[in-house]
Amino acid sequence: MPSKATSSPLARVFLKINAPAVPGISLSLISVRRFLDVLKIERNVNSHRLEATYKRSTSQSLDGAHDALSDIRATVTIFEKQLEQNPNLPTSIPDLEELCRGDNGRVDFAGKLYEKEGLVYWSFGKHKDQLVTETREYVHWVLGSDFPHETKKQLRRLLDMANS
Repeated sequence: MPSKATSSPLARVFLKINAPAVPGISLSLISVRRFLDVLKIERNVNSHRLEATYKRSTSQSLDGAHDALSDIRATVTIFEKQLEQNPNLPTSIPDLEELCRGDNGRVDFAGKLYEKEGLVYWSFGKHKDQLVTETREYVHWVLGSDFPHETKKQLRRLLDMANS
């Protein structure tokens, strides 16, 4: 009878590909109830703040961080390095936009709302992944709070469509 470790689908894959042993990690720790998200670990290990990303990309410190023009220049440099270091990335704006969008369509520039299968959802906050039209109190709170004008414009458009 296989051990609990080898009955896990992930453990079987590790065994099938003859994955090297990782110090401190036992295949018996990997089960259906446990999942290692390497991307989340990466995000915890490597800061994604602009200064840290700039330093990783250029091996230089970012002078003038938090100055708008310096931040824009750093962002452009990071983008250029991403294209240089990843030749498989698309280079056209529409293709890059599609890559950034992923499975959901962006509704507003700030990314507070997303579209999926023709419906608009929240991408943040206590109503994350809920339909905007089913959270009207929250819509009105956002409309009265400090959110980008364009996000509010989209919310008003959605309310108008729902009230028609």
